[in-house]
Amino acid sequence: MCESRDPKGHYAKARAGSLHAFTGIGNDYQPPTASELIIDTSARSVPEATDEIEQMLMKSGVLFDEPVDLAANI
Repeated sequence: MCESRDPKGHYAKARAGSLHAFTGIGNDYQPPTASELIIDTSARSVPEATDEIEQMLMKSGVLFDEPVDLAANI
């Protein structure tokens, strides 16, 4: 899927030998052992995927639904 969506031609360069240690070509892909989020981008639109990422970041406390002054309580 990644190779079919490669607008910069990195996969073609890696297959030609110009890019060394490129994941999936020169290096094996090593899936994470405990991923926090998995999004199948072949089955989801960009807005759906970004909504799911945003929800995960809000749940984990990285994003807030309203602006927060993080330095206020220091």
